[in-house]
Amino acid sequence: MTIFFEDSLYTKESLSVWFCQHSKFFAPSKFNKNVGKVQGVGYFFNEITQEPCFILPKVFVYQTEDGKNKAFGKIQVAEDKTIDPIHIDEQTIRDLDLEKWKVNVLYDLPLILYRAIDKYRSKRLKDTIIPEKDNYQNILSSKESEGNISLLDSILTLFQFYKDHQELFVFIYRETHQGVEKINWARTIRTCLPILTDSGIFYPEPVNRKKSVNYDEILLILFFNTLKYISSQYGFRITIDQPYSLYPDNVFKRMINKKMVSKHLSRIKNHYFKDDLVRLWNLLFIFHKEIDRAASGKLHNEYLLIRKFDRVFEDMIDELIGDNVLDSNLRALKKQQDGKMVDHLFKFNSLIANDKKIYYIGDSKYYKDKENPEDGPKGTALFKQYTYAKNVIQTQLNWYYSSNPKKKAFYLDYRDEITQGYNITPNFFIMGKVRPEYDLKKDFLCVEPQIPPMSFQFENKLFDRDSLHLLLYTINFMYVLKVYGTDSKIEGKKFKKTAQATFRKDFIAHIGTLYNFWILKPKQGVILKKAIIKNFWYLSGRCYCPDINFGTIYLALSKSPKFRAENSEIRIHLEEDFEFHNYNFGDDPTSSL
Repeated sequence: MTIFFEDSLYTKESLSVWFCQHSKFFAPSKFNKNVGKVQGVGYFFNEITQEPCFILPKVFVYQTEDGKNKAFGKIQVAEDKTIDPIHIDEQTIRDLDLEKWKVNVLYDLPLILYRAIDKYRSKRLKDTIIPEKDNYQNILSSKESEGNISLLDSILTLFQFYKDHQELFVFIYRETHQGVEKINWARTIRTCLPILTDSGIFYPEPVNRKKSVNYDEILLILFFNTLKYISSQYGFRITIDQPYSLYPDNVFKRMINKKMVSKHLSRIKNHYFKDDLVRLWNLLFIFHKEIDRAASGKLHNEYLLIRKFDRVFEDMIDELIGDNVLDSNLRALKKQQDGKMVDHLFKFNSLIANDKKIYYIGDSKYYKDKENPEDGPKGTALFKQYTYAKNVIQTQLNWYYSSNPKKKAFYLDYRDEITQGYNITPNFFIMGKVRPEYDLKKDFLCVEPQIPPMSFQFENKLFDRDSLHLLLYTINFMYVLKVYGTDSKIEGKKFKKTAQATFRKDFIAHIGTLYNFWILKPKQGVILKKAIIKNFWYLSGRCYCPDINFGTIYLALSKSPKFRAENSEIRIHLEEDFEFHNYNFGDDPTSSL
């Protein structure tokens, strides 16, 4: 198994050898025709070398503590210098000092990447992804139709069968070997001639329970030998725990080269009746027929690459945190009227009132991870993200004023009518990140310390429509790839529930560092609406009332020293009509009264 990296430079010679001079898979540099880059991320099986190679996403080339970009944090990658493809095996891992990377990650990662891209390809064919976000020409696949199975598909299916059927293997072994030496008296009496002795009748050749040919064991021996062959031939590590005496590796390889395994499978085909064993026979037969085709030169190059992997990353994140895009109302919010497309939307508890819902707006950023805070999202990315939020708010208001009762029913409380304050709209970026200490099991979702600049018309008005806050998140890229690629729905649901609560908690903490909060209650004899009208200049954009029936008004004033005099004046005027109750943002409001 050999590894390339997206956007890294390689010699034209190595690219031609590995990709069999198929120019659609790589492009020469504009400045130097002797070097080039692989056009995409994915998998390619070389028909000449009979070896798979994988092009990993550029997130695996990241900046280390010495300020240099390095693949896996070890192999220096420069914009003007070529690197060599990496052959992944235990010796290479030792030579490159990659022990910090969990070895199983390096072996499992390419397979999970393939599954993720193949899943995205299948979804794209079914048109469940918003078509405006992608062009199918970006996907290069040797599969002519959805039903086609590649050699790598058959390998992955065999691996999955091994993981899913441990109990079957134990059952067959126990059934075959438990009590095999016990005499089957019915068959012995029926088939053997007894000998009469003084002490009684003696059967010289009793029949025991062991079958003369155990076809279940034959199939399992071929299966385990095949797994060992795949591991040694293609570099896909799999630990096999089995009790049988297998063929020596060189003998089994010779059997494969002479096409003896597929012929043997054909002979024993009709000896299996259990569904699991029938399926195993089919999987083995498919794999060995593909191997036979490869040996005969009839297996052409297999490949599955996507030129714009950011589309796959976006879909992976959206499946993890977003709401169902098939919801027509959500689709109307994602596909905005000005032609912009929102990456991620989900409905969750409001920051200011836990029993209310609000839309959280996310944008996934797929590019090289940088340590420098100044290299985070900025410029156009920031402007677009704030525009997404403004469009969502306006669409909600359009629904509020709509004469269509169905649209009106989907309006969320973005604006309260008594103070004309706007609810806080959580808005965030999320980026994939890899590190040696990461594995495939933990998400490592965290908010980054660098805070993108907020968008505002009045900085001291949190509840103004134009006051929008952004947070930047990173997440373990390999975890996202694993959950998406293995289609782990249980893990996905568990993460979504935890992640959405994390987003809310982090936004509450962030805004709590910027503003002081109070709950305002009208003084004895003061009518609430009249007090709001009287003090509207001081309250506008600074307060929000999520429920007029409950009568709780939240006031937020900036903690910045430059607003100290202004805030003092505001408080003096409001204290004429309102009682001030200190409020810890995010708490149950009743605990502050």
